Amino acid sequence: MQIITIKASLYCKHTLYTHVKEQDKCCDDTFTIMYLKTFSLYLIVYFSSNFSHGQVTKATFRDDYTYIEATESFYKFHTTPKNWRDAKQTCEQEGASLFYPVNSNEAGTVITFWKRHQNNTPVDDTWVFIGISDIVTEGVYETIDGKPMSKVYNQWKINQPDNSGDEDCLHLNQEGDINDIKCDALYNFVCKKSLLSLIIYNNLQKKKQKTFFRKDYTYIEAVQSFYKIHTTPRGWVDAKRVCALESATFFYPENEDEAIEVTSFWKKNKPTVPHVWIGLTDSFVEGVFETSDGKPISEVYTNWWNGEPNNAFGHEDCVTFEPTNRNMNDDTCEVNKHFICKKSLKTLQWNSNCNMPNLDYTLSKDTGKCYKVHTTPLTWNEAYSVCLLEQSTLAMISTTREADYLAKLVGSTPTPRVKGKYQRGIYHLGFHNKQKEGWQTVKGTPLKVDIETWYDSYQPEGTEECGSIFYTGRLVNTDCDMKSFFICEHDVNS
Repeated sequence: MQIITIKASLYCKHTLYTHVKEQDKCCDDTFTIMYLKTFSLYLIVYFSSNFSHGQVTKATFRDDYTYIEATESFYKFHTTPKNWRDAKQTCEQEGASLFYPVNSNEAGTVITFWKRHQNNTPVDDTWVFIGISDIVTEGVYETIDGKPMSKVYNQWKINQPDNSGDEDCLHLNQEGDINDIKCDALYNFVCKKSLLSLIIYNNLQKKKQKTFFRKDYTYIEAVQSFYKIHTTPRGWVDAKRVCALESATFFYPENEDEAIEVTSFWKKNKPTVPHVWIGLTDSFVEGVFETSDGKPISEVYTNWWNGEPNNAFGHEDCVTFEPTNRNMNDDTCEVNKHFICKKSLKTLQWNSNCNMPNLDYTLSKDTGKCYKVHTTPLTWNEAYSVCLLEQSTLAMISTTREADYLAKLVGSTPTPRVKGKYQRGIYHLGFHNKQKEGWQTVKGTPLKVDIETWYDSYQPEGTEECGSIFYTGRLVNTDCDMKSFFICEHDVNS
């Protein structure tokens, strides 16, 4: 991780516990004091544990991110252009978020960082995507975490936005101007991770509270369960799969009390999400609705809209739920919608060896890490995403010993007979050469292994840019789009 200092105006430095009445104006002292009390514990930890004489001593995020003291956040400039949704997903996969400026201080600071980065790389693009859009409601711009644009930096380019041809996403230029653009356009982008959010999470982890499940889930005491509202729309089947990968279940209200609690949480935290899929379907027997875990609908909460379900198009087999009147409606399962995942406290099982809720991971005494072999063939990118959903990453190796352990692990894993086209005997791992700058791990560090760790003792070249391991424990390069089994790795101390 690189640490740099960029001078900037620090009129309201800690944006999480200060309030700016208007952009570039002074802080509201009353509001600041109130929030200073709320965050006092975290700030003590923040300054005593992570700073010494103004320098970061312990706080680290990823080696490929740069820490900027002026904004107390980590940033990474991505020079592979992507569309807005893919840019957002890439940042999330790295444990960060798609950058947007919270104020003019951060806008200027990051633009300076951007220009410095540009001087060292062959990049001439003067626009980057930012994490603001009006995708949910036309004309209502909000950040990816639900803030109205009026509450953050909002310096529009002259005569913008003009929504010329359905322009729902925003990008920023090096003059600090914002413009609306089509979400499918391709631009570079910046990912961000605030230091304070990292420290708060690390301290929450250390507490090992009984009610801790995952950092991205919220515990609701009244119904003793954890919930997460997914704001990336998916089809019903895919939504159910994502919940399962997060060791959770596809939410449906079990009773009216839960319906009230969850919709209250929903309206408070994601008020612009109009409706969500829930775990109810009649796809198994037409007209007979049941939950995604097999309960008859008579045993759970039901509140259909008038005249629903009506199976209007002949194949409306899945169910949506809206917060205003807590009504339900049937719809086509393939349509992409938001959804909610749930983890009941009573079903929470903690893998104490691996410090995580997923019992499928096994601790290796040889490496001090936990692993899971996945035997559903996926492409390298798909495998990478699945590991992240499980709070892990594609397994990485730095020694022959680790490679030998993984070979022993796959050798002891019962291999199912899987039909379809995929690479037999090959398992995706967490290294690649996508930037054609040498083999590196998914954490952005150079891959350092002995020459004999590679298959037939050679370091590969060519167009096969993703990393895998042969069942013998030797490394091989592979086509990123070829499906294979894969191995996820979880850091016990994360």
